[in-house]
Amino acid sequence: MNNINQVAKTLRVSLEVAEKAMDYGLMKLATKPEDGLQLLGIESHAILWQAFNLVEIGLEQQIHRSEGLTSPEKAEKELINLLKLKYQNLEHEVFGLVWLDNQHRVLDVEILFRGTIDGCSVYPREVLKSALKSNAAAVIIFHNHPSGSDVPSESDKLITSKLQQALDVIEVRVLDHLILADSTVSFKKLGLL
Repeated sequence: MNNINQVAKTLRVSLEVAEKAMDYGLMKLATKPEDGLQLLGIESHAILWQAFNLVEIGLEQQIHRSEGLTSPEKAEKELINLLKLKYQNLEHEVFGLVWLDNQHRVLDVEILFRGTIDGCSVYPREVLKSALKSNAAAVIIFHNHPSGSDVPSESDKLITSKLQQALDVIEVRVLDHLILADSTVSFKKLGLL
């Protein structure tokens, strides 16, 4: 029983360390090994990397167990933290979708397109195919900005509008479009949806 308590305590401490590291922007040190190793050393970097992996697993379990993303606070806490952890610090753009059922429970988190350092081609036809495959009722769109800029570009606004129109035809509601950059930007909060 002591071993179980010790493992549980270690996991709790690891989660706390990783969450604090996220708050202080140390996430890049765990996701970019060359930077982390130079600053932290091998042992500390390995511990931080493992802590982030535990946080990622915990957040994935929370969003898939959740009663639905019914409040902005819940989405902020669970979904946005997971997306930031996994995709904010990539050196290339990714365009993804969080498919939700009619109770706004997460069905799937999917990266549909991968781009370069400053752009990503998005094809509405592929998004529609994925929506039908997931049997989704709603979606939260997201993509990262490797530059760190949290300003939605004109192409971001245009593709959001195109996707909203296309998904409307098959009765899938676009709830938000998130930009993962130095800060997370919500199209809904900006009044762009």
